[in-house]
Amino acid sequence: RCNVLQSMVGIFLHSCNAPEAVIELLSQLGISISCSAIDHAISSLSEEAGREIRELGRTLLAAYAYDNFDVEIKHSVPTVQNPEDPILHLTSGTLLQLDHGVTREDLQCSEDLWLKSKQVPAAAMDENQSTVQGNANAMENLFRQGGIGDKREPRTPKDSADIDDHVILVHGDLSTCERVQSLQKSRSEESTPWRRFQFVVFVMGLFHLKMACADAIWKIFISPRAARDDETSLLKQVGEIRPKETGKISSKPGFRRMHEVIQHVGIASRLDCWREQVHKLNHNIDSLEKWAAAKPTWEEIVTVSSHLVRNYVAGQELPTQRLRPGKVRDEQYENTLLKNQHCLLYEELTYAMNAGDIGRVEDCFMPWVFIFRACGKHKYATQMVKFLHDVHFVYPERLKRAIRMNILCNPKGKPHSFRGIDWWVEHNNLLLMILQQRIYGGKYSNHTKNHILMHSSLIGVMKNMRINFEKMFVMDHRTFKHSPPMMQKTINKLVTYMRKMATHAEVPGRKSAHIIPDTLRDGM
Repeated sequence: RCNVLQSMVGIFLHSCNAPEAVIELLSQLGISISCSAIDHAISSLSEEAGREIRELGRTLLAAYAYDNFDVEIKHSVPTVQNPEDPILHLTSGTLLQLDHGVTREDLQCSEDLWLKSKQVPAAAMDENQSTVQGNANAMENLFRQGGIGDKREPRTPKDSADIDDHVILVHGDLSTCERVQSLQKSRSEESTPWRRFQFVVFVMGLFHLKMACADAIWKIFISPRAARDDETSLLKQVGEIRPKETGKISSKPGFRRMHEVIQHVGIASRLDCWREQVHKLNHNIDSLEKWAAAKPTWEEIVTVSSHLVRNYVAGQELPTQRLRPGKVRDEQYENTLLKNQHCLLYEELTYAMNAGDIGRVEDCFMPWVFIFRACGKHKYATQMVKFLHDVHFVYPERLKRAIRMNILCNPKGKPHSFRGIDWWVEHNNLLLMILQQRIYGGKYSNHTKNHILMHSSLIGVMKNMRINFEKMFVMDHRTFKHSPPMMQKTINKLVTYMRKMATHAEVPGRKSAHIIPDTLRDGM
């Protein structure tokens, strides 16, 4: 026998990877349950999580999302008899309830979609997502967990909900999308909808799309070596605020670092543009502080902002500007206009996604399609165009609404906190990695594939348990949310550098070591 507090303490200790000696001591003191009771509780919670998954899946009102993650079994010793790979290739998945008034009737259109097009985007899942067949096997496994199937198939459990003519929304990244489309095309001649996977409608992950946008900016403005030489180049500006990271940013910066670079350089660029334009309109004012002290009217602010859009962002006049004589032309200024254009497009996509404005997100698609085509990301460009075409010209109206209203999620339930579904899957992968280090950090039975898989559905339970205990016992020093960095001095330093280098002022005859291509025009 044990009370609720003892059980909670036991699960909390397990989530923190407390030593068995500590758990047994607290068990003898009556504070916690024993190690064996914790193991039974974990098994029971895992079974309960499975029932919850099936309960949601059988409603046919759930979207499926998944992604791969790797776990290294460090104690594993390969032998001739058992040459095992110490790296486990696993896949995490999650079910999300379709909200915003989506009903089963909205999704009852699988046959209609199949008749209209045999190239319907779909998805599948596998423990290792490197093959098409692996995706097919994994999708069957995931749907079996969700408690759905085809009653005509002999291996379908009796308590499964019949898929019938309904569709299932499946989220994933670009590589998953391509393998699923290949799977569906190769099985298009199968006799039943279940075997054709015609009920699966693939929804592209917007988080991975955002990562591709950041990588495209890196390819255009930083990757070419000659593009780093100008004093107004993006890498030189990065060197002012991140002098110790120029090597990383010029080679493989990663998404988070590149995302921050785009935001911080973009903020400084826009501030310098405001200063430059205000100075043009009033030569007595040479800083934004003086302009703010002058208390400009709202009409004056709108007038300046209109000048900024027309004069400091690359537009239709750029090709004409590049045809001017060399004595008049400022090549570095032209590159700066293109940089401002790409940073603003990235900012707009980021803002639209955070706000949950799917219409605005879709408006951002075509400019990025052209940019992707120009910088060699043809697969992303193709899938973005296909997604827009399917949503607006192929899918029935109610399915279209279901997809658009559920392509983003809001894990926090707060304004401007929307995220892509694939971001949530990546977040689950992070929690799995943390649990792998804390719970699976031992050897033998504590560090096996089955042990990891049994705990994988309990990441939410473990996280909530730790948060609740920290609140209950006022463990304020163990914070999990850090305040944002104070960037004012950093941004001011970069703005000063831009002003010194006349970044947003035309200097006739100024040459550039590398002409940035007009990717929007080149990709059309």
